[in-house]
Amino acid sequence: MNEPKTIIAGAYYTWTETNSTYPADDGYVLNYIFVNDSAKYTATSSASGSDHVVILNSETTATFIPGNYKWYCYAEKTTEKYIVASGNIEIKPNLFEVSAYDMRTHARRTLDAIEATIERRATKEQSSISIAGKTLSNMSLEELIKARALYKEFVKQEEAEEKINEGLNGRKNILVRF
Repeated sequence: MNEPKTIIAGAYYTWTETNSTYPADDGYVLNYIFVNDSAKYTATSSASGSDHVVILNSETTATFIPGNYKWYCYAEKTTEKYIVASGNIEIKPNLFEVSAYDMRTHARRTLDAIEATIERRATKEQSSISIAGKTLSNMSLEELIKARALYKEFVKQEEAEEKINEGLNGRKNILVRF
């Protein structure tokens, strides 16, 4: 399957799917559903010979709410529907909007808030962040230090995953010739 791993709201996306079981020239249409707890979006393919071409134009994706979504692809012919594939996708904020948006992940925002609380420079919003039912402003220094260590690990994992997604593994290869 050729679906994107991430979608940036407001950007244009297109991909082509070839499915010999449900070919477009036999009357099948591929449909996509992107769903999470707060939103649901759909996309329908068009035929190009036996292939299915999916287009999400900029106007459509501009309405997408950032978050993690589950996607489902199903083939449809007349009233019959067949599940073809499913997966996960992240919808990222619209970079083309004029308004500012905090691009940090939840883990990074929380780590920054913990560190600001330890340094006694936290904003009211940062102090009100809750971890395991307790706000940062009500945590002891020991609890804050433990939470900082935990969230440092979360951020480290996210950064490693981001490198992998960008095709980097974070390691340098040293080639030696004999």
